[in-house]
Amino acid sequence: MPLFLTANGLYSKHTMAQFLSLLPQVKTGLTACIITTADIQYKNKSKHAVRTKDLFYAIGFAKVDYVDLDTDPANLLLNYDVVHINGGNPLYLLARVKDSGAHEILAFMLSEGKLVSGQSAGAAIFGSTIQHADILHPEWNETLLTEFSGLGVLRAAILPHSNRYRTASYETVVKKAMEEITDPILFLGDGEYIILP
Repeated sequence: MPLFLTANGLYSKHTMAQFLSLLPQVKTGLTACIITTADIQYKNKSKHAVRTKDLFYAIGFAKVDYVDLDTDPANLLLNYDVVHINGGNPLYLLARVKDSGAHEILAFMLSEGKLVSGQSAGAAIFGSTIQHADILHPEWNETLLTEFSGLGVLRAAILPHSNRYRTASYETVVKKAMEEITDPILFLGDGEYIILP
């Protein structure tokens, strides 16, 4: 199954319909986990984690769990049919995904046909770099990350919520980011999604 990336989740009917098209017709017995690591403050209490869990149960998943790479071993991901990576701080998330070894497990799962989806920061880490996140929001770099290589599934930097950066001050910073990083930037607005086979 492919990689499904979205800026603001599976909440719109159109986005959910596309997500559902990637799942088997019969969902009986399907399991999913939601990686909550990126939301440093709220984790599994974040409104997006709770809402996504409710959505998964509503569409017929038999089991939906939260996984936090700060406390749970990354190999837990192998127990699920679908892995959804929630949003939050992309710099922190990328550091934890790499440090925990989850990047290798996610690559393996994709190669085995499991569905992986990412929302916001969970989408951004699949690009070639997240350096743009450090340029746009230097205050997010709590871990003092200096190596910004993403997971590289897409050969571009992914900027979720790009429609929110359409103010004069942010456009200046986005232009600066485009000048400083060598990779192209893929603008992923709210309500948009990308499906990578």
